[in-house]
Amino acid sequence: MSYSLGIDIGTGSAKGVLFSAGVKPVAQAQAEYPTYFPQAGWAQQKAADWWKAVVEVIHRLIQESGIDSRDIGAVSVSCQAPTVLLLGKDGEPVYDALIWMDRRSEEECAWLAEHVGRERIFEITGTRLDPYYVYPELLWMKRHEPEAFGKAEILLQVNGYINYKLTGRYSLDPVHASHTQMYDVQKHCWSQELFDAIGVSTELFPPVTGCMEEIGKVSAKAAFLTGLAEGTPVLCGTVDGAAAVLEAGVTGGGNAVEMTGTSSGLMIAFEELRTAPNMAHQYSIVPGGHILYGAMSTTGASYKWFRDQLYDHDKRLKDPYGKMEDEILREAPDPTDLIFLPYMQGERCPIWDTDAKGVFLGLNLRTTRAQMMRAVMEGVGFALRDNAEEAKKAGVQLMSLRSVGGCTGSPLWTEIKASILDMPIAVPEQTLGAPGGLGMMNAVWLGEYPTLQETAARVQGRMQVIKPRPAWTQYYQDMYEIYHSCYGALREPFSAISQLSR
Repeated sequence: MSYSLGIDIGTGSAKGVLFSAGVKPVAQAQAEYPTYFPQAGWAQQKAADWWKAVVEVIHRLIQESGIDSRDIGAVSVSCQAPTVLLLGKDGEPVYDALIWMDRRSEEECAWLAEHVGRERIFEITGTRLDPYYVYPELLWMKRHEPEAFGKAEILLQVNGYINYKLTGRYSLDPVHASHTQMYDVQKHCWSQELFDAIGVSTELFPPVTGCMEEIGKVSAKAAFLTGLAEGTPVLCGTVDGAAAVLEAGVTGGGNAVEMTGTSSGLMIAFEELRTAPNMAHQYSIVPGGHILYGAMSTTGASYKWFRDQLYDHDKRLKDPYGKMEDEILREAPDPTDLIFLPYMQGERCPIWDTDAKGVFLGLNLRTTRAQMMRAVMEGVGFALRDNAEEAKKAGVQLMSLRSVGGCTGSPLWTEIKASILDMPIAVPEQTLGAPGGLGMMNAVWLGEYPTLQETAARVQGRMQVIKPRPAWTQYYQDMYEIYHSCYGALREPFSAISQLSR
């Protein structure tokens, strides 16, 4: 029997799923790693931590499944994005990876706005100038870490690094290329104009290779370390969000997927290029396809922050999230009169503000812990609504909405989102997130299905439809109006606080 392996390198952990024919999961494994915050607004990770987690995950998958690793016909990797990871000539990082959460390049954004122009960058890339992207972060590296930058031979994304460790070859897929803010999304090539503006060569990036194209085979060294068979084909892979859209069975037609893990994304799939000033664009895994998306920075991370700091600080509980939800259902079963702004590391879509902060509004002496936890869920739902409203401004009406990612494990959270959006949300009975999309890619490459569209249609299982709760919808509509007004009222205080800490 032929198997395939999909590995996703998320913000907090690596997750691997081993699939048999028909994209049927056989075994799953996960390993965590830290994020480092050396200064306010900075967020870094160590590439060695990713690789260590991947090695652990692969060993566990092979051991727990009991299969012969020679029966694995393909490996593909997805990941958080975008990232700036510079490697030297020896293939070793010259600096920690600046991950998507990093906000250190605000001054570089201001310089680019003056010397290139915000409108021009949006015209070329379909994305709004922001520290989220590779472009300003790379300029920061060149300006502030010239010694490390001078040693750099190649810039990789997270999955590109794992691919390199597996095969010894550098790689970059089109979805990641569209995430760099240096790629002309209409001409499908690097923008020489943007590279020239910061004095960087396009040779700093690997050639762009299709997501489902083989980029190399597992080397003898990687086989020894991981337990994979030497010579196993490795595909180029993709961005986690794009893989999750495919896993949800969405390939176009204006259908949407909401994915909530550490961060969240509202992703709307089209056959044609669609952009919006306060949203973002990326290519789809489906050839010729596009995704318009609203990226939120710290949604699941806000709930995790509450868990770690205010609920299970000593990390002694075996199932803290389950116990948290039980407490909410028991002590805060109805909508709260609190507003939570989930801007714990600034925010991306639709406000694009590095200085934005997390806020609880409406606390009083009767406020309970359960109400605060529910307010975090509600705040994430309101942030999702913000992006849905932004899509409407661009003429995009959500045709349908599916939800994937780790937070779908909370039926209450999904019901809150459905009630805030006032539309049903379909949740796959089994959601694997990005690895599920990778399994579909592998299946097409292995010849099990002719196209990604057919794979998505045939593999996607039954859906549980979570409907809005009528008793909540009008109240949440009124609360959303308050939520939506909060950022404008607090924008100047946010900036003032940030100035104090600089």
